[in-house]
Amino acid sequence: MRVFISWSGPLSRQIALILREWLPQVIQAIDPWVSAEDIEKGARWSSEIAQQLQDTKAGVICVTPGNQEAAWLNFEAGALSKAVDASRVCTYLFRMVLSDLIGPLTQFQATEATKDDTRKLVGTLNKGLGAQALSDNKLNMSFDIWWEKLESQLAQISAGVNTNQPKRGLEDMVQEVLSLAREQAKSIEEVKMRQHLSEAHQLERQQEASRWASYDSFRGSSNIGGQLYTYYRFG
Repeated sequence: MRVFISWSGPLSRQIALILREWLPQVIQAIDPWVSAEDIEKGARWSSEIAQQLQDTKAGVICVTPGNQEAAWLNFEAGALSKAVDASRVCTYLFRMVLSDLIGPLTQFQATEATKDDTRKLVGTLNKGLGAQALSDNKLNMSFDIWWEKLESQLAQISAGVNTNQPKRGLEDMVQEVLSLAREQAKSIEEVKMRQHLSEAHQLERQQEASRWASYDSFRGSSNIGGQLYTYYRFG
């Protein structure tokens, strides 16, 4: 199951990469996707993200005190809410509690980076697997085995994060958001066009079958009908 992990800012990015590695260790059927790592070199950024959103079944939004109002994070969150059942989109709060959360991100299930809340997040993702879901006993056992690794990694990331990295300009971010919106609109239109063409072809086949059925019936009713049948079908 594809899980889209959204981030914005250096701290949030490290959390996303940690979750990308950790989640499949707990639930092997989960396939996390993080834009920082999973866009092939040379691929169009907005186009690839739009495609990943189409294939996504759940989303995790990595929120920190410094990024919850970031335009890009909120845009991806909005795109996730349209592509995925809202009950399977969760915010993952690092160095924050639920009461710290503001703005549009409050509409999603909030998960604090604690053992109990992270267990709930994993449970939500597991339910999305349907027939592939682990039993409660297996899930809890797997979570307990791997939790200490996640806890340790989250405790260590702050020291190595450079929060003074250059930020993208507002114009650049706006253009990227607009580009992604256009790609999503284009993908939706392409799906609609394929559906219309399929329906048109099906109707044409039905009409053709109906015409030949009428000719067959007419052929059997008289010699003249047989001659007309031969003319129209083979002549």
